[in-house]
Amino acid sequence: TLGGPILRDRLWFFTAGRWSQTTDPNPFPQTGLPVTRTNENKRWELKLTGTAWDNHTFQGSYFTSPTEQTRPSFDFSIDPATVVNRELPNTRFVANWRGVLGSRVFATAQYSQKEFGFRGTGGTSTDIFDSPFITLTQDLGHYNAPYFDSTHPEDRNNEQIAGSVSYFATTEGFGSHDVKGGFERYRSRRTGGNSLFLFANDFAAR
Repeated sequence: TLGGPILRDRLWFFTAGRWSQTTDPNPFPQTGLPVTRTNENKRWELKLTGTAWDNHTFQGSYFTSPTEQTRPSFDFSIDPATVVNRELPNTRFVANWRGVLGSRVFATAQYSQKEFGFRGTGGTSTDIFDSPFITLTQDLGHYNAPYFDSTHPEDRNNEQIAGSVSYFATTEGFGSHDVKGGFERYRSRRTGGNSLFLFANDFAAR
């Protein structure tokens, strides 16, 4: 981590980073075949905080935390053919303001955006013999091929806009009161395909 002032009493920065890698040699259930699951994460964050004038603070931050994984499609996968190398992009941006608008009025506003996805999760072959299978007549097991479709990546993104205004009132005989009103607009969007996943399941069912 690293942080400090850029402009005295007006602008500050903070940054942090982390790199982690884990390896888990854990054999497949039922078959006992060896498989090594790996997880690599590179995380970085930058934040700026500014006070343009008294009683008004602006803050913006950017965060990225992509992950790379080597793993089978499911915990109940039993075959090395089900292992995939996938990426999970993950970024976030947040900007907010808070300030005093009068002796009794305080307000806030915020905008945020997050993008998260799956890349390389599944197979790429269109050969019907490379379809995944899931056992139904014995202990649950998945084998022969990765389960999802790597050619149709999935995204799970969201966006938020929010704000609030607070009014502080002090009345004789009734004490202090805080009246607050606000709004929020939150939108979540999820996209994906997995056409090979649907085709392969139809073949497996037959």
